[in-house]
Amino acid sequence: MTYAPAGVARSTKDGLFATDTPVPPELAPFVRQAWSTRWRLAPGAEVVVPTLPSACVNLVAESNPRNESGPSVKYVGPRREVFRWTIADEGFTAGLAFHPGGFYRIWRKPLRELLGGVAPVEDAAVLARFLAGPDNATREQDLIGFVVASLGAPLPAADERALAETQAAFAHIVAAGECMAVRDLCREVGVNERTLERAFDRYIGVSPKLAIRTVRFQQALRAVLGATPVDWAELALRTGYSDQAHFCRDFLKLTGRTPGELRADSRDVGNVQYDEAGSD
Repeated sequence: MTYAPAGVARSTKDGLFATDTPVPPELAPFVRQAWSTRWRLAPGAEVVVPTLPSACVNLVAESNPRNESGPSVKYVGPRREVFRWTIADEGFTAGLAFHPGGFYRIWRKPLRELLGGVAPVEDAAVLARFLAGPDNATREQDLIGFVVASLGAPLPAADERALAETQAAFAHIVAAGECMAVRDLCREVGVNERTLERAFDRYIGVSPKLAIRTVRFQQALRAVLGATPVDWAELALRTGYSDQAHFCRDFLKLTGRTPGELRADSRDVGNVQYDEAGSD
């Protein structure tokens, strides 16, 4: 199961710069893209960067003066809510974003354990290489090498089949193009709700209901940030919101901006990793 790279949209103002890099073919079925950020802010300045909900797991190496525990390498789990991180002075991060479900090949236990959390990579050599890297491109390549070495033996056949079926169910959510009920998804993929719930908990890390809600928000966000004129009421209904007011409240809660404000200045969106295929 593969997804087309969808890109990572990031603020590029206030001294914050971001890049995305394609991953090598051997990682493409598991990893969406390599990404990195660097910043150099004015003395005493701080920038708060929101990271929006996603079903992606990320491998992140970070050197941020605001992080009291110092530089780190960690796996960051799927997010049900917005997470805000503060940067200051000068620093950098590099990471790999896994496809929804792609990280299971390394984790090999229920990804639900990582929902909203982090798991440190207890490997001093990886951290040392990250800090010694002369630039973010080199750091991205170091992380790619680490993931290639971490893949290990193939999954058992039953696990491989169940993972592929779960990723196919997730892809069905994306392809639907509109909000759907969990019961409708179960009918489409031919399983009962409890079976689907267990599979999503294990292989994706979020419930089917949360996956549907997250994709709904991302699809709405893509439309908000696009060039095509938007009928706000129609977009709210098409993406499954009960009304335009609910749609606007969700955006305000998750991004700190109304849809109109985001459309006027997309640099304020923060970090969003799309769980769906498409171009940005």
